Amino acid sequence: MWKIICLSLISFNVFAADVMVKDAWVREAPPTSKTTAAYLQLHNHTKENINLLKAESPQFNKVEIHNTIIENNVAKMVEMEKLEIPANGMVELKPKALHIMLIEAKSGVSPKMGEMVDVKLFFSNQQVEELKIPVKKDGGMMNHDHSHHH
Repeated sequence: MWKIICLSLISFNVFAADVMVKDAWVREAPPTSKTTAAYLQLHNHTKENINLLKAESPQFNKVEIHNTIIENNVAKMVEMEKLEIPANGMVELKPKALHIMLIEAKSGVSPKMGEMVDVKLFFSNQQVEELKIPVKKDGGMMNHDHSHHH
């Protein structure tokens, strides 16, 4: 009987950490903007692919998973139904690539540097992660690579 209880506790603890979220931050948007983006790393510690199915925030009317694609030399954001995190792998959401779009701030303006954004992530393995993500200045976007590759 004791072995069964121990095994149950162990498997529950493993389940709780199937997907780990690291290095999460929200970009500080211009003062008049009601929309911003969240970036983070998703680490899958299982032998199965897991999907990020959706995200929510009580501070925004809509939250969408987006990817940035280049079409005819123009960057374009497309909404994704889900984001697959490979087994024993990692997916990085970063500027100019995959990101979580935070749309229509309910307060009328996006949060400022030093504030926190509440985001809830829902995964295909039933895991739900509730995050408090810090707002930071956008350091990397100021150094655009304007070189043209031919």
